[in-house]
Amino acid sequence: SARVSSGPWLSLSCELSVFSARTDHAFFTRRPGFALLTALACEMLISTLLARFWPFGQNIEAISWEVVGYLWLVAVGVFVIQENLKTITYYVVYNFQAGEDKEAATQARKQVRRELAMKEAAGSTH
Repeated sequence: SARVSSGPWLSLSCELSVFSARTDHAFFTRRPGFALLTALACEMLISTLLARFWPFGQNIEAISWEVVGYLWLVAVGVFVIQENLKTITYYVVYNFQAGEDKEAATQARKQVRRELAMKEAAGSTH
C-alpha cells in the first residue's frame, strides 16, 4: 500500500523554528533579513507543493489540500506553543538568578545585543 510522507510536517516545523531561535524574546522583536525570509518562504512553498503534488512515485502518495491545511495549522500551533515556552524559559532564567550573577548576566546580554546590532549594521552597509 502507498504511504504518506512526514516531510511536509518536519519541513514546516523546522523552518518556523528558525524564527524562534533567532532571539531570546518574542520572534517578532527581531526582523529577519530579506535573504533569510526569502529562503524560508521558498522552502516552505516548495515543500507544501511537493507534498500536494508528489511527482516522484516511490510508493508515496500526494496529500490533499485538506491535509496540507491541517499540517500548516498544526505546525503554526506547535510554533506558537514552542515560542511561548521559549519566552517563559528565558524570563525565568534571566529573572531568577541570585545576587551579583544576575547583574553580570544582564550586562553580558546587553553587550552581546550591542555587538549583534553592530554586526548587522555593518553587514547591511555592504
